[in-house]
Amino acid sequence: MRSNFIIREYRSGDEKDINDLFNFVFKQNRPLSKWYWQYRDNPAGISNFIALAESDGRIVGQHANVPVYFKLNDKILKTVQSVDNFVHPDFRGGKIIKETYRLACELYVKGGVSFAYGFPNNIYYPFGKRWLKYKDLCPLPTLFKRLNWRLASMKRFPFLPSFFQSQIQSLSANFYKLQIILKSLTKRKISIKKMPSLVSDIDKLWEITKDRYKIIAVRNYKFLKWRYHDKLNDPYEFFIAYQEKPIGYIVVKISIKGGHLIGYIVDILSIDKIVDTFLIGYALNYFISKKVDYSLCRILREDEVYNILINYGFTEKAIFPPTPVIYEIFDYHVFPDEKALEFFKSPGNWHLTYGDQIDAEF
Repeated sequence: MRSNFIIREYRSGDEKDINDLFNFVFKQNRPLSKWYWQYRDNPAGISNFIALAESDGRIVGQHANVPVYFKLNDKILKTVQSVDNFVHPDFRGGKIIKETYRLACELYVKGGVSFAYGFPNNIYYPFGKRWLKYKDLCPLPTLFKRLNWRLASMKRFPFLPSFFQSQIQSLSANFYKLQIILKSLTKRKISIKKMPSLVSDIDKLWEITKDRYKIIAVRNYKFLKWRYHDKLNDPYEFFIAYQEKPIGYIVVKISIKGGHLIGYIVDILSIDKIVDTFLIGYALNYFISKKVDYSLCRILREDEVYNILINYGFTEKAIFPPTPVIYEIFDYHVFPDEKALEFFKSPGNWHLTYGDQIDAEF
């Protein structure tokens, strides 16, 4: 493994080399526009939390973080989410990982970051535990709900003609639809509007929902527009619940993977669990109208939304294991004693969804 490298901060103009290395390491074809969206255009600030390794004038490693504002009780804190961390194969061995992380930590302190957090995948997590001494916050479960029997019938009865498979899909979907309608009934007069673009009064919604959770990423107009509407070639659908005024929203996305049509509940926030229930029921029936095979949602077990999903028939399955959530504290003035730290580490105080993982792919 080569060791002739220097560690430095990101400088404007590095992004093309960074993106080229990302595509080389992960064998992807990420456009540079996505890097600009994730870092340069981030509403919480320019990309000033990126540590790089350079050798002979080229980028060979990176520890990159996206700034995100979080509400903790009545305080708004600057935090960072760890996202793109990678090293050129010729330089692997742990040293660059540790050195770029060390510089990143210096940048956090310099930039007034209160804490860092992340959602490492099952490949990077063991490296992070070994080299970066990850601290575990909690697991973030993925819940599953079947919405028709198409995949099951194709597996059990592959010899059936497509006409019969289609009939099985349609009849079973109607059965699930009836169940969902019955579970989402409410005496409150709630209406749902699909929003092709976000309206500015989403800020009013944030103001009336933000205190439902003690620890939550700031979901104001600026953040939600960037997260769900400015992301190029990655369409999300945004539904707002109204009762004269906005009282909640849900973000969904439909994707095809391996022949499976999957409906993701990406994000949800409302004034109470009755509105949550209504929004989830609406999203599930929307998925059924689009012939989605099953739905997936990530939510903490301690969140009220988790029990609502269970009531709708969602379950945890081994094929969709929980995602680890990790953290590191950098401003102990915010967490001055053990009581404050225990409060921070309690999953019951957090609201986390698919949408909180900035680099989540669907």
